[in-house]
Amino acid sequence: MATVINNYLKDKTEEIVFVELQPGKTLEVNGVVLTEEVPLPILVKEMSKQVTQGEDTNFSITAFIEGMIRIIGIDSVFKHRDAYIGFLNAYSDQLYKGVLSKGFESVNRDMMKEALIYFRAAYFLAPTHVDALYNYARCLEDMAVNDEKIYTAFSEEAFRLFNEMKILYPDHYLSYFHLGFHYSNASDHIQAKELWTKALKLNITDDIKKELVKQLKDNDAKMHFKRGYEFIVEGHC
Repeated sequence: MATVINNYLKDKTEEIVFVELQPGKTLEVNGVVLTEEVPLPILVKEMSKQVTQGEDTNFSITAFIEGMIRIIGIDSVFKHRDAYIGFLNAYSDQLYKGVLSKGFESVNRDMMKEALIYFRAAYFLAPTHVDALYNYARCLEDMAVNDEKIYTAFSEEAFRLFNEMKILYPDHYLSYFHLGFHYSNASDHIQAKELWTKALKLNITDDIKKELVKQLKDNDAKMHFKRGYEFIVEGHC
């Protein structure tokens, strides 16, 4: 699953270049140090901007932070990913919130690949936070339905994340809501009913309640049809 997502975003690595610290130099923030052995990512457009304007190449720390955010969102197996995550969280343990905001901005501009990068990065920065979990999973789901080439891998990863969310936040209805659709699509109507019934017992909005009631009625109809079909196949008619 991760491999498919990495390959899907691979072309975005072309927007990033790496610079190396001079021997003996380090980059430090709140006690976390990156040495010359860790190359620093920066957006090509940022580097081009400074060169065009005739400025020196002493980039600001924020330029490297943006580069780190994007590379961890693009490539989950990047060699220095963990070093970047540690540095970014030392810079601010609330950084994932700003990264989520960039994801929402990308969605509003209908730039879903960009949104995926930011939502994925937010998840890697804060893997147990409900907003990071939910929005990464939801983005994968939304993208999956529009591209059959990525449908299976993206759906499976969303399924995993929603299950993770259900374990960490058992009183949050959204994981049950989305997981119900996954099971329904797999024709596991009993499990779908169980999840949606559980969601109805939680603190949900009126719109979601109406949607769940509708889905449960449709789900029951499918269950009855399936039982009737099996009854016929088994030779009882």
